[in-house]
Amino acid sequence: MKVDLHTHTTASDGLLDPVDLVRKATDDGVQLLAITDHDTLEGYHAAVDAAQQHDLRLISGVEFSSFWLAYSVHVVGLNFDANHPAITAGVEFQQAQRWLRAKKIAQWLADQGINNAERGALRYSNNCAPGRPHFARFMVEQQIVPDIKTAFKRYLGAGKMGDLSEGWASLPTVIDWIHQAGGTAVLAHPTQNKKMKWKQIRRLARVFKDAGGDAIELITNDQVPADISRRVDKLAIDYEMLASGGSDYHGAGTGELGRIIELPIGCKAVWFDWD
Repeated sequence: MKVDLHTHTTASDGLLDPVDLVRKATDDGVQLLAITDHDTLEGYHAAVDAAQQHDLRLISGVEFSSFWLAYSVHVVGLNFDANHPAITAGVEFQQAQRWLRAKKIAQWLADQGINNAERGALRYSNNCAPGRPHFARFMVEQQIVPDIKTAFKRYLGAGKMGDLSEGWASLPTVIDWIHQAGGTAVLAHPTQNKKMKWKQIRRLARVFKDAGGDAIELITNDQVPADISRRVDKLAIDYEMLASGGSDYHGAGTGELGRIIELPIGCKAVWFDWD
């Protein structure tokens, strides 16, 4: 079965609207899909009817922002009751934090001489709380940086002032929201933060597991060296976590939807137990 349990739409920082993402996933042969927009369920709700029309199994999903020590950490919630009070309250809390964070980023950029950043980012976020990619696109538009990668390297990436994490809910809180709604909590892209050494990634996985986390996202990106992928596979086994697979698809040029992952021996996929 072709599975993709980590994707984004224009409801957060993706480039395709929810209906178009469903169409593309179907065209690409995906049979099981989760839309996991950042701290919102709008993309998932908007895609439900289209998924039914295309005979695509759509799983409820969300990517919650959180933190551990001084690092930003993302937790994907899967296959939960999207109307459960715990999830809706969690989304409401995170959205409020997103607006505060956007204003702090805009103010910090203004201090660097980059003015009207919030207004510019809002044009790319459909007037939802803008995230770092929206600010990056604004800076490219204004020719402040040549591309999005440079915007993150100079202003918005890990360890930079634009990478603010102090307002997010804690790991145990986020996991509890997901569990109360009957879902599965997944540690997303554990190697994405380039500031974290491998020893710290292992500690994070242990902390996540001890906090009640269920699964870890196996790497499906060709840009990640094979030995790092094997280390993440081993984390799933060492800490007895389920395996999840997702492209983290944001649009053209950001990955391949539904790329099939090979599960390591002794590791079980999150979707095996879903009815």
